[in-house]
Amino acid sequence: MPPTFAQYSSLALFYAVFLCTFAHAQPQLDKATSLNSAAVCNSSGPMLRNPEGFAHLESTLLSHSAGARHRAQDVYTREGSPITLLGKFAYGLQDIDLKDEAIDIYLSPRCSGQWRYLGRTVTTGALQVGIDGGGRISWPYDGEFDLAVGSYDVWLVVAGDHSHAKLALDVLPENAKFVVS
Repeated sequence: MPPTFAQYSSLALFYAVFLCTFAHAQPQLDKATSLNSAAVCNSSGPMLRNPEGFAHLESTLLSHSAGARHRAQDVYTREGSPITLLGKFAYGLQDIDLKDEAIDIYLSPRCSGQWRYLGRTVTTGALQVGIDGGGRISWPYDGEFDLAVGSYDVWLVVAGDHSHAKLALDVLPENAKFVVS
């Protein structure tokens, strides 16, 4: 005999109570937990000027009609090695690409709140070769200043509306054998 509606309802209630009970549980930190963990950082992002608007009408309409779904790839590198930041910028459940729009890049030592503007790039467009045709950045860090061994927060900010993607950048000592993230 198949389960009744009442059995499904009580099971759903059980799961809802279970999830609500444990959703707000705070993890206990011990000495083995990294102090660089983003979970213990309450730093806000960089101070931004007013959004400058989008270069294309299609981007303006897209940003007003759908939520941002931007993402970026965390970077782990050895001191002195080249660094390339990768990001994908899209809006809405259909993941519609943000094409040919400006992205500002900011960096801060983890949790310090001391943000530095690194530069600007533009997302790929439909005519550029890519995995899915657009909305991506691949920005090589030019080494304007040396990044010391440590952890950094990076924000990739859409200049048009200040939506953003965050990533972690960890610079490891030259002799590091491996990293656990």
